[in-house]
Amino acid sequence: MSDALFRGLSAAFSPVGQSITVADARKPDLPLIYANQGFEHFSGYRREEVIGRNCRFLQLQPNRNNRFIEPDADADTAVALGVMRDAIANKRSCIVDLVNFKKNGDRMVNRLSLRPVFDQNQVLLYYIGLQSDVTAMKDVEENIVAYITKALRPGG
Repeated sequence: MSDALFRGLSAAFSPVGQSITVADARKPDLPLIYANQGFEHFSGYRREEVIGRNCRFLQLQPNRNNRFIEPDADADTAVALGVMRDAIANKRSCIVDLVNFKKNGDRMVNRLSLRPVFDQNQVLLYYIGLQSDVTAMKDVEENIVAYITKALRPGG
């Protein structure tokens, strides 16, 4: 990313509360080249800790020894990862809900909006990621489904 473009991006979007990341699609493993302050608040990771890394680390749960463990992905996250991999392979946008982990180890449901950015020759340059913590919304959704399911059972 050019210095001028990076400075402009930082000036425009660094103070925004929305979590924003930019990954370099021209490099292997899509390393992050930008993360705003919203991402720091969202994840607990400082920009310096994430630049150069693939966002996949959010799928790993840090433990007390600052080592990472890979929890078993729930079925919804497994499907979402497949959708995301397919979108990346086909240079398309997607919106998925993934179970991720903050730096402090807290579990969260991340609604990730991923969008490719192309140059004037349709060469893929970057992926923009917008992340939102939708954990509370998903918890309410699960509670409603459980309540309705129980109420529909005979004697429920």
